[in-house]
Amino acid sequence: MDPYAMNQVGPSLNQFVEEDVSQDNQIMNRSYDTLNATSSTLSTITPGESMNKKKPKSTSQSKKSEKKVKENASKAQVKKMVSDPPPQPEPEKGPRVKRPMNAFLIFSSERRPELQKLDPSMTTAMQSKILGDEWAKMDEKKKIEYTERAKLLKSEFQESHPDFVYTRRPNNSRKKRKKRKIDDENCPDSLDNHPHQPRLKRPMNAYLIFNKEMRPKYLQTNPNMNVAEISKAIGDKWKNLTEEERIKYVDLAESLKTKFHLEHPDYVYTRRTKADSHPDLSSDNESYKRKKKKHKKANAPKHPMSAFLFYLTAVRPDYSEKYPGNTVGTISRIIAERWRSLTPEERAPYEKQAAEDKARYAREMEAFNQIPS
Repeated sequence: MDPYAMNQVGPSLNQFVEEDVSQDNQIMNRSYDTLNATSSTLSTITPGESMNKKKPKSTSQSKKSEKKVKENASKAQVKKMVSDPPPQPEPEKGPRVKRPMNAFLIFSSERRPELQKLDPSMTTAMQSKILGDEWAKMDEKKKIEYTERAKLLKSEFQESHPDFVYTRRPNNSRKKRKKRKIDDENCPDSLDNHPHQPRLKRPMNAYLIFNKEMRPKYLQTNPNMNVAEISKAIGDKWKNLTEEERIKYVDLAESLKTKFHLEHPDYVYTRRTKADSHPDLSSDNESYKRKKKKHKKANAPKHPMSAFLFYLTAVRPDYSEKYPGNTVGTISRIIAERWRSLTPEERAPYEKQAAEDKARYAREMEAFNQIPS
């Protein structure tokens, strides 16, 4: 029912209910008077008197009272409907209103297509990095222009949406972290739940099995060799093995892997961090920090350049002109993405320069090692 119509009908219904209630009270008062008179008459009768007088029939009165009770209940229900109107349905939610762009977003919307035309292979992340650098180094006059445009958009938005209240979108990452934590707690093989349980070791591959077999032999025949020399000798021997000689170790590694997966079907490998390897050391500890490598020979020849470094040196001036105001790191990342997309024919001249530089380094090192220290 319409709430307005209910408010109009309300006063007349209330008056009708009040009149019926007053009539019911009068009837009930008359019934009480009759009962009191009957009880007083019965109390005056002596034990010797006859009790043959007929009692008044009260069946019709009881039916009338039951009927009145039902009527009163129905009237009370109508009165409650008048006082408590039914709840209104919630309005349907429309499309989410987008807030107006700020000054940086206006600049990005104009500048991003230009970057896309300059280098179609550039990723979105790299474009965003360039836009951020250009915005940080932009003149204040240009920034003021974008700021004024943003203020104009904001005022127009407030006029068209005067009742708009911004509500932050729900961030489900916290729920995902909570769910992941619950899953880890319910997982019986979780390392976090068993801090004193040793970490599971993955099965050895074919080379590690071969290394484990050959290392004692090298130590027995060459006791003066250090660990690095033994590892290098075993690696060279592994490279020179034939397929028939390797198949024994490959089959053994496959059997170890199958056995491991049967014993640990839910195992998932996670890379060990430095904190896991050295829990007693913190990042603030001086002994834990990485120290700079010291050159043993300060006058040694310069190391050879790779093919990418030759390409980087050749094209950097062009990219610096194409993206003015950007940092060296940003331009280097752009050039690195371009290098990955080059064909082998395009890389060939730079790889040739790298091979010549490598030969130069070998000649200079040979001459340098002949000089007495």
